[in-house]
Amino acid sequence: MQRVLLIFITIACAGSLTCSQSTTAPDAPSLIRIHYQYGFKNELDTFKGILQKDLVLDGVIQTPFSLTLEEQRTILDKALAVDFFAWPDTLHREAGVMMSPDPSPDFLIVDYRDQEKRLVWFYPIDCRSVYSAPLIELTALIKEIIESRLEYKKLPPARGGYL
Repeated sequence: MQRVLLIFITIACAGSLTCSQSTTAPDAPSLIRIHYQYGFKNELDTFKGILQKDLVLDGVIQTPFSLTLEEQRTILDKALAVDFFAWPDTLHREAGVMMSPDPSPDFLIVDYRDQEKRLVWFYPIDCRSVYSAPLIELTALIKEIIESRLEYKKLPPARGGYL
């Protein structure tokens, strides 16, 4: 009987992302909380403890996800270094630039010490903006952290693309 139960549990977990262990629990202590929507349907929401990956032709997939305190500190240090909390609420693309399909707007919400900063931007951001390079650095850091994690690596690859 125990062998049958063990086999059943193994089979059930083999096809389910929810059986995978996260390095931190969704209700783990947090220094900062982040909600970052990027690309078309990619999203990190540590308020809810989920990561969503856009699989393009196959829709989206979500998995439980939270940032370690070290990862939170790394992101916060970068946000403070670029003075993120003092930025305007909206960053626009260069005048006259249009995209189709348009992945915009992207947004980043960072909650730190009861201070919530909401930033919305339209891709591609105007490269003449003083915020362009720091925004690219900050968002690249967040994406690098996400994509380095086992939870992300276990997700299926996107099939197709946006043209």
